[in-house]
Amino acid sequence: MRGFSRHSFTDKEWGAHVLWVPHHTESIWGVLEPVIGTPWERLFPIVDNQFIEHAIRGEALPLLNSLGRPPAKWGMALPEQERLCGERKTCPSFKPKTCWPSAVTPDCYIPLHEIPLILTQVVMRWRDGEYVLITC
Repeated sequence: MRGFSRHSFTDKEWGAHVLWVPHHTESIWGVLEPVIGTPWERLFPIVDNQFIEHAIRGEALPLLNSLGRPPAKWGMALPEQERLCGERKTCPSFKPKTCWPSAVTPDCYIPLHEIPLILTQVVMRWRDGEYVLITC
C-alpha cells in the first residue's frame, strides 16, 4: 500500500502476521490523518514501536495482546451508517450482510468517507487478516 511500511512476523503459537504502518509525515498518522475525528479513528490502534521490534524478533504476544481481536472484526465497531458501502444506494450487488468491513468484504467496497481509496485499501488488508496500525 502506498504511504505504508509493511512488517511481517511469525509467532510459534499464533502463526504468521502482517502489519501495515503509515509513514510518519507531520504526524504519526501519515496518510491516515484525515480519519482523525471520525468514527474510523478508533479502529487504528496506536502501538509502541518496541512491540513491533519484539514481535519481529520472536516475542509477539505483547503486540498481539495490545491489538486485541482479529482485524477482520474491527469494522464492527463502526456505526452502521458509516460502515456500509458508500455505493449502497446505486450498487445492484449491494448486500447489507457483506458490504462492510469484515472477513467477507467484496473487492468493490467503497467507504462513505472523504478518503475512500486509502480506507478501501485498509479494509481489504483487514479482510485478509492483516493489521493496520499507528506507531509511536
